[in-house]
Amino acid sequence: MVDRSAPYVPCVPQIMRDIPEYRSPINGKPITSRSHRRDDLARAGCREWDPADSPTQGKFKNARFAAKWGQQVSEEFRDHSLNQPHIEGKAP
Repeated sequence: MVDRSAPYVPCVPQIMRDIPEYRSPINGKPITSRSHRRDDLARAGCREWDPADSPTQGKFKNARFAAKWGQQVSEEFRDHSLNQPHIEGKAP
């Protein structure tokens, strides 16, 4: 059933910008478009990275590494042994 009181919203095509040119880390050749990127990944047997593939789901676990990227450790990893101060002479 159609709600005739709802505003009319026309269906329009969605356009996504192309990616900026960069050099492939696989073979050093320039990648100039999304299709070129897909082909380059397929030829090398690679795929796009997804944060869900990470054991930490893309969240920062190590405070020193997070600081390099201007980020903070995710809440669930703040008490992790990596982020505790180490006492001289004791193993971490």
